Amino acid sequence: MLKSANVGRHTLGVHSIDDPKAVALARQIRAVLPHVEVVHHVSEVQELLLRAEDPLVEMDVIVSALGDWPAESLLDEWQAGHDRRVPIVYGWTEPYAAAGHAIAISGPGDGLRAGLDAYGVPHLVAVKWAQDPRRYEPACGAAFDPYGPIELGFVTSLVAQTTIDVLLDQIRSGTHRIWLARRGLVDFAGGTWSDELRAIAPNALEGATIVERRWGRSARTLAA
Repeated sequence: MLKSANVGRHTLGVHSIDDPKAVALARQIRAVLPHVEVVHHVSEVQELLLRAEDPLVEMDVIVSALGDWPAESLLDEWQAGHDRRVPIVYGWTEPYAAAGHAIAISGPGDGLRAGLDAYGVPHLVAVKWAQDPRRYEPACGAAFDPYGPIELGFVTSLVAQTTIDVLLDQIRSGTHRIWLARRGLVDFAGGTWSDELRAIAPNALEGATIVERRWGRSARTLAA
């Protein structure tokens, strides 16, 4: 469901509050692009992957921005279990949108697990924080990451461009792209570049750039 707290950084507006996001987004796409066929599902990933008709198997690409390890671990297993490996682009954002990540997985031998620990935590985090960067809503105490649509725009563009490159076969499987915000923004928010980032991308520490590397625990940097 779309909640009022989502509106500031979601393509759906206030008129879609309390609507299932899939339903509202499908309605919006049909209205703006009536020539496009849109099929939506309102279900958990776990349930979708267990359907007999396997609705994802014929997709050209899957974009996963779930940020939910139990669901994405099943998606990772599902992809590995098919002869035709549907390409998947995984994307997520670090606090304050100080860094964003996009990973393209399509070939055999590559998988989401290669760069995560047993709990789904990435081995490489771009920014470290002296204090908990989350903020909490008054009264209810709900936690949220403090960033808005402007900061998030760089990360969504990163994921979108990676997806286009997958469709055009212009990116290799197992590529990890990292958007780094301006160093001034990171400093102002109370963060510092992690030791792992400094080691792989020493020439990118002023930020406002993209680092490209192989996805994995000890992968080297390809470009910055």
